[in-house]
Amino acid sequence: EIVFDIGDPMGDSTCVACGECVQACPTGALMPANDAGLVEADKKVDSVCPYCGVGCLLTYHVKGGKLLQVEGRNGPANNGRLCVKGRFGFDYVHHKDRLITPLIRRNDAPKTKELLRPGDWKKVFREASWEEALEFAAEGLMKIRTENVLPDNNGTDALAAFGCAKGSNEEAYLMQKLVRTGFGSNNIDHCTRLCHASSVSALLEGIGSGAVSNPFTDVTDAEVIFLIGANPVSNHPVAATFMKNAVKAGKKLILLDPYRSELARHATYSLQFRADTDVLLLNSLIHTIIEEGLCDEKYIAEHTTDFEELKGNVVEYSPETVSPICGIPAETLREVARVFAKAEASIILWGMGISQHIHGTDNSRCLIALSLMTGQIGRPGTGLHPLRGQNNVQGTSDMGLIPMFFPDYRSVVEPESKKWFEDFWGTKLNPKSGLTVVEIMDAVHSGEIKGLYVQGENPAMS
Repeated sequence: EIVFDIGDPMGDSTCVACGECVQACPTGALMPANDAGLVEADKKVDSVCPYCGVGCLLTYHVKGGKLLQVEGRNGPANNGRLCVKGRFGFDYVHHKDRLITPLIRRNDAPKTKELLRPGDWKKVFREASWEEALEFAAEGLMKIRTENVLPDNNGTDALAAFGCAKGSNEEAYLMQKLVRTGFGSNNIDHCTRLCHASSVSALLEGIGSGAVSNPFTDVTDAEVIFLIGANPVSNHPVAATFMKNAVKAGKKLILLDPYRSELARHATYSLQFRADTDVLLLNSLIHTIIEEGLCDEKYIAEHTTDFEELKGNVVEYSPETVSPICGIPAETLREVARVFAKAEASIILWGMGISQHIHGTDNSRCLIALSLMTGQIGRPGTGLHPLRGQNNVQGTSDMGLIPMFFPDYRSVVEPESKKWFEDFWGTKLNPKSGLTVVEIMDAVHSGEIKGLYVQGENPAMS
């Protein structure tokens, strides 16, 4: 008999429909829907999950050009595990509304604000060959560039592009190179602007790199897991399984979030603080660590600067002062600060609750300070890990698909960096920082942006 929990109905149980039981079943009594397990695949294709930033490895089973099922593949991020999205969320590949040929707007179909139903596309578009579509697009973009040319570099500010955080590093590199050398503009951005851009800004400022300092799997090496502003059970399900495993192995989970998520029942401390008091709460932890002499003085002296300014900044943020505002008892704040600072290894992970915020950069700065002042970075089980939303948002940013940086986070307005890329690419480059996603949309409405190239994104939805 197949049961959920202690015989609970599936919908009332803790089952998340991940399908791990299907993959583990040794008899075939459990299998994917539509009898997929009874069909022998023509080939198996190893790939990476196209969803969140965990990076699970998987294998597609294909027959006659059609996906049958997906299996988890052993990799450093998932150890063969998959969530419901990675294992079963592939029906879009064969969806009837998926575009399989280029379309060009018909001459008798002017643009309107009316929404177009997918099945009615022939009312507005006509099919075209790749050759015709590419030539049509290139001529249109070139016409805009020519009519709005800048005198100093032969480029234009009238063109912009949105890249895709689900593409490869190579695609991201070529996309930003196209915009910078072809359009003559730095108006290139992607969904990081509405995701972890604030975290990247703080990390570049605080530790010199916008990347995570360590993999989330380091939770298994940590003594304390500090998780704030994230709901990995829903958004990074496989990462959440590693956190649950770590807690089961005796690690302490400190969960901080105005929303009580499913991980709260696994937490040693669950702090449901009042929304928009993140900086206050985090400053009270920093205050406690300084006041009680729990800093790593050696690490601070050897690897940080401006610690005295940090001390001055948090002097008025005692737990007793902050408690009535954030809604967490002062003694709980002090206890959490002690547990974090005294641990042999503490790791900090955060999500969109920290970054998609009016104080997003300040939130991240507090987390970075908390890590650095206690020396909880640079060792297994320690570090700073913003949980990424899409599967290659990190690599896409590294490749320069952002308006203020070339690849490797080299500033577009810094003369030495600009000259290096001009020599490398063999063309003059725009000396101004480009527009962000939000600024591009404002510029479209004001008429400054006259052409927009969107790659693998749907800004109307997301």
